[in-house]
Amino acid sequence: MKNTIWILFVAAGLSTAADIQGDWIAEVSAKGAEPQYARVKLHIEGTSITGTWNQLAVTGTASRDHLNLSLSNSGPNGPRNGTPAGTLVVTENSTGFSGEGRMSVGGRGAGGPENPVAIKLTRPAVHPPGGPRTLDYEPGVFYGYYSAANPPALRIFPGDTIRTRTFDASGRDNDRRAAGGNLETGPF
Repeated sequence: MKNTIWILFVAAGLSTAADIQGDWIAEVSAKGAEPQYARVKLHIEGTSITGTWNQLAVTGTASRDHLNLSLSNSGPNGPRNGTPAGTLVVTENSTGFSGEGRMSVGGRGAGGPENPVAIKLTRPAVHPPGGPRTLDYEPGVFYGYYSAANPPALRIFPGDTIRTRTFDASGRDNDRRAAGGNLETGPF
């Protein structure tokens, strides 16, 4: 009986570790700033984590449903190579991981003071089966600015084609008029 319980405990720990491995999208939010996004790739061996966070190196540990991550500059920037860029603690939730920590200048490894941040890690969208698609999109909402906070109008993948229309700078298209300005179609 003791052996069975021990095997179940080890298997439960390994299933969480297997779920950590692979690609993630990180959403980094700092007070008073637009969210920033990063591509994250994590590798796990035992409880040790290594990987990349855009151009940064990731090291850390996994413990049940918690990850402790350290970020450092790994680019070819001479004296900055290996410079600490942040520390994060995240907890598993229904969509991935979330938590908080401290990162320097948006986590780009540029040095300087570290700022408190909130973090969400989610898996990237998976390309639907069947290869590239052609999508017809009739715009209904327009933004006059770029922002990561604007929700996607469509999720697309390499090879997809979108057929849509746009407004010119005066707010005109083929058959209607909108408020002027540089109206953006999307984001996609």
